[in-house]
Amino acid sequence: MTEEAISVLQIYDQCILKRCENIGPVLSKEACSCVILPSGKNCEKLGKVILPGHEIAAPLCTTCAKIDAESFRITQIKVCSILPAAQKAGFWSADIVLSFAFSLQLLNAAGVPFQIVCCQDIPHDTEPAAERTWIEAGLSCRFSVTLFGGTEPPIKLFTTNGEECSSLRFLVNAEALPLKAWLKPSCCWGPYDEPCNYVYAAVGMIGTVQLARSTCQKVCSCKIMKLRECDVCGHTPCEYFQKMKFPNEQFYPV
Repeated sequence: MTEEAISVLQIYDQCILKRCENIGPVLSKEACSCVILPSGKNCEKLGKVILPGHEIAAPLCTTCAKIDAESFRITQIKVCSILPAAQKAGFWSADIVLSFAFSLQLLNAAGVPFQIVCCQDIPHDTEPAAERTWIEAGLSCRFSVTLFGGTEPPIKLFTTNGEECSSLRFLVNAEALPLKAWLKPSCCWGPYDEPCNYVYAAVGMIGTVQLARSTCQKVCSCKIMKLRECDVCGHTPCEYFQKMKFPNEQFYPV
């Protein structure tokens, strides 16, 4: 038995993440600009052009927004603004940002989904992309947590690739699911913009948040495996075959 030093993450504090957030408006995650085609007698105008990364502007005749639950997923978890908590020594606060992606469908009063046309950056003499009823969308949620992590200031660590990280780390494990989606009239628009509805969603999140520090600890090591030379065959298969022991017990039983 020998003692060896290893680098590990020691968990100082942790909490349960169980939140329900009403967030929005929903943004477009399409790689191209999209247009919502009218559907029904009450929709006589084309929908507003939806730019990538901008709010999804649904026509006023939209009565329902539907999120595909199977497509809903967390695309990124980001921890930022790690600072000492002002209310108590040894505690640290951080902002957690969760980004979500999903497929969104807009429907009229008859329950018929609108057609979505993606306007690719292609020449005008080329036919547009095929119509569909789902648009790729996204949301993000930001909240703060405070956990105990000791009074020592964090130390900067550098990996072999030159990446910088801190000895004080917030570890987030989370899952999320959409609970409800609804429409809300846009509060303001430009003089040349048509009024529209924005899409909002209620998202349920569950998981854990842990605060850990990089530390060195001694452990007892019992080395069972010993290094040995690898068996190497001879220059030819015949040389290796000649070194094999003949199985006498199989031919001359005792």
